[in-house]
Amino acid sequence: MTPITINLLPDQKKMRLRSLVKFLFTKNLLEIMLLALLLTGLALILCWLIIVETTAGLAETTAPLSRDYFAHNQEVKKINQLIGELETSSRGYTPLTGHLRDISGALPGTVRLLTFHIDRRAGTVQFAGIAQDRAGLLLFKEHLQQLTWLQKVDSPSSELLQKENISFDITGQLKDLPLLPGATKRVTEPTERSSAAPIEP
Repeated sequence: MTPITINLLPDQKKMRLRSLVKFLFTKNLLEIMLLALLLTGLALILCWLIIVETTAGLAETTAPLSRDYFAHNQEVKKINQLIGELETSSRGYTPLTGHLRDISGALPGTVRLLTFHIDRRAGTVQFAGIAQDRAGLLLFKEHLQQLTWLQKVDSPSSELLQKENISFDITGQLKDLPLLPGATKRVTEPTERSSAAPIEP
């Protein structure tokens, strides 16, 4: 037997019921969406807190590493600079012990050498000292002229006018002695004078 449904409600109430059902459905839908948005916001806030905490921990961990890296980087730069300087100096290294021995052997007993300067960048050498007499000065100059690694040994002619206690200044040019890296040519005048302890025979 088929049930028979008789709706005795007036049309106006039917419309209100339909509107009420639609309103309740929309309300429930909005509540569900609002709850979903709320849960999503809470999840995002929780993720943000985790990221902030993780970033702070990483910053605290990497700060000492950054300082250590900077210190090591500076040490590496200093070591590389030192290696470069050593390489440059090794390219221009020439033993001068034999030359110093030649200079000491060329000193007569009456000549006292106060300073001498070897300028391997300009290719010059300079001797300064005191000679007790003119003969000793001439002998010292003659010995210097006989050295195979010196040429154009010269001194002011005014020094030969003195007889005793002659302050001399003898210059010369280096011969067969490699110049330092960066030197382009030899000049006849030394650029500077280096002081040294007096050398006596």
